[in-house]
Amino acid sequence: MKNVPENMEFSLLSKEFPELIDIIGYHGIVIEPLPVDEIILKRIIERGKNFINYLDGVQKKLKNVQKLLLQVKLL
Repeated sequence: MKNVPENMEFSLLSKEFPELIDIIGYHGIVIEPLPVDEIILKRIIERGKNFINYLDGVQKKLKNVQKLLLQVKLL
């Protein structure tokens, strides 16, 4: 999971909300028709991907700044 920050903690949804497993199971519920237009759904997915890419870029920039600061300290 390269796009997830290192200090991020996860918990299972089924552990946090066991009543959801009784309602939706482990595979979810297929809703037809979709609750939003397909165009809107594609846009939501696209924005999510862009956000993940943005976070990846920020993480790379932070690593570069950390390396630069370390080099300055060593001088």
